[in-house]
Amino acid sequence: EERQTQELTWREELAKWPSKDFTPAVEQFTLHFDADTSELKEKNKYYQLVVNKHDIYSMFCLRQTLNSFNVKYFLLKSGESPEIFLDTGNKNLIDDIIKELKKYKINTEAKEIWL
Repeated sequence: EERQTQELTWREELAKWPSKDFTPAVEQFTLHFDADTSELKEKNKYYQLVVNKHDIYSMFCLRQTLNSFNVKYFLLKSGESPEIFLDTGNKNLIDDIIKELKKYKINTEAKEIWL
């Protein structure tokens, strides 16, 4: 009887409410819209050079070689080895660069990437 005179907890109060037929809210929904794709550009092919030597002399030879082929490139210092990206999709040019780097005992592999 003492319990009846005390106020009910919110859970007890909620349990006394009459049940209703409803669908609970969900955490997932679908949204559809038409995006303006007029500014989207087609991806371009580039190459990433993977070299086996990263010492100062080898990097100097690499930069001189790339400059002599008049190819735009981007060097990114990542961990212990730099990442080299070439702004060209010309596979013949890449093969010529790899052949030239072998003269300096720099073994190179080219990876095709699309950006």
